[in-house]
Formats: sequence, C-alpha cells, structure tokens
Amino acid sequence: MLDGDCETYQHRVAQGEKPIAMMLAPQPFHRIRNLVSAGLEVGHLDLARLEQAAVPGLAKALSLLIE
Repeated sequence: MLDGDCETYQHRVAQGEKPIAMMLAPQPFHRIRNLVSAGLEVGHLDLARLEQAAVPGLAKALSLLIE
C-alpha cells in the first residue's frame, strides 16, 4: 500500500524514497494460485508442476476428471 497523503507521498518521492506505507506477506498458497491462474490463461494446467509445488497426489485425484 502507498502512503494515503498525496503531499507526503510526493515529498518522499522527490527525496528519492519509495513511500510504501505497509506490505502484506503472501498467502500460504500463492505459488499454487499463480500456477493455476497462469495455466487457465494459456489453456493448459500443468498438473505435474502443481504436484511439485505442494499438492502431492493432485494428478491422481483429478484423473477421473481429465481422462
């Protein structure tokens, strides 16, 4: 998030700072969500890569849906 006060923000940018007010830690499954989103965008879901990322047994669990 950025600083909510426009004047303070512009002053800090002029001083050469990157005025970030706060940051959030990524959610536990952000890598998996990104892999699924990327797969949906290109029309191909790489189950082997998802299993490597953190979902052991995923391909087997979904085998009935994709065969």
